[in-house]
Amino acid sequence: MKIRQGFVSNSSSSSFIVAEKNLTTTARTALMMISIIMEEYENDGWGLPEGVDEAVEFLLHNMDFDKPICFPWGINYETFICRTPGGIFVDTCNNHPWWNYFKCDDADENDGEYNTLYLELSSMETVDRNYYITQCLRG
Repeated sequence: MKIRQGFVSNSSSSSFIVAEKNLTTTARTALMMISIIMEEYENDGWGLPEGVDEAVEFLLHNMDFDKPICFPWGINYETFICRTPGGIFVDTCNNHPWWNYFKCDDADENDGEYNTLYLELSSMETVDRNYYITQCLRG
């Protein structure tokens, strides 16, 4: 996996293409990643963030959902998941060793869909990625 690092605002981010055979939709990929992140939250005694239960419930009942998804529960960077011609593209933080959990192929942040709408799982609203990132940075 290629990890982008340097003196930029998202220096702890990484982008990759999911090469795992059983993670065939954006919903399945998001569910796997949220499960990994929430296990860390629980192990560190943080408790579950608001909106996680509803998001997991939605994903479990919509495993074939294959549209762009995003969620804010990474340690320091939002996660964006979308289907591209090369497979399921993920842009997220590198605080988790994703390559230990499933097979990942190299990708570049430009492989993702920036001019599209994402289902934001914490609010279940549709958001524009560029607008969403701008709002999070203003935080």
